[in-house]
Amino acid sequence: MNVGRIIKSLSWSQLIRLLGIAISRPILFYCFIKATKKCISITTTHFGNTHHKNNIANAFRHALWTFLIINFSLKAGKNIKKSTSWAKFITDWHEDTFINNPLERAMDIHNNTVGICFAEKQYSSNKNLEISITSLLDNTNEAIQITNLDEIKLANNKLVFIDT
Repeated sequence: MNVGRIIKSLSWSQLIRLLGIAISRPILFYCFIKATKKCISITTTHFGNTHHKNNIANAFRHALWTFLIINFSLKAGKNIKKSTSWAKFITDWHEDTFINNPLERAMDIHNNTVGICFAEKQYSSNKNLEISITSLLDNTNEAIQITNLDEIKLANNKLVFIDT
């Protein structure tokens, strides 16, 4: 993750919004940055650099990302409701800021939601981080390839991807 490149890609209004988020929620923002770095590292370990496409690796990365944001927020002393709310807020901000075509955007938002649901389930069962990551990785075996927005609605709580 090249933070400098990401910051340079933001407009002034996007940069000011990001700074406002960071200043108003410094602990949660730190959890977001930490989760993002760990997510990229884990996903690259398992899939190489293929996770930057609209494939199963990308679906896993989005679900893992939201899961890790929640996990680190919980470790920072936030409750599950605040942690999941923050993960939804910051990942929606990301999807609104870095625009994709409608199908890619819907896929990313769906997979982020899968990650939130997964985190809630792991939280209630009190599983450790490594077991949870392995379990999420196993979910890629049930991922569904989609070609249109209606198919996402039928995917329920399964990961979705566009390209093979």
